[in-house]
Amino acid sequence: MIGTITLEHPDRSSSIEAYRDLATASVHQLAVDPAIQGAGVGGALIAYASAWARARRYERLALDTPQGASREVAWYFGRGFDLLQTVHVLGRRYASVVLTKELADFAVRRTGQARMDMSVPRLGKMQWVSANDSSVGLYRVAT
Repeated sequence: MIGTITLEHPDRSSSIEAYRDLATASVHQLAVDPAIQGAGVGGALIAYASAWARARRYERLALDTPQGASREVAWYFGRGFDLLQTVHVLGRRYASVVLTKELADFAVRRTGQARMDMSVPRLGKMQWVSANDSSVGLYRVAT
């Protein structure tokens, strides 16, 4: 596996207000193999998340990351996310920044499935593998 992401529907019990918003899908557990960071995998995962959320008629994505993770925050800014707030989540020893991204044209025909044919040009053929409705892994296909 070279990348993974988990997507969630609104969570009314979350301590983060954006995650409770009924118009917002949340992004969690975004990870890319360090050996290939910078090759477009993270961007493909965010594109997948956007398509997944649009297919379910969400208006925006939200995520949180440690406030001190300036490289990651800058990366999210470069993909259209904006700073919403800084929060202190019970049980965490650090402050988190909550970022949101508005989804243009969110009112698409509900298909129930995000596009699975997205590519990562610099890495060749990829395969999306979905464990369930909200978790997906991206794998390189041997040629």
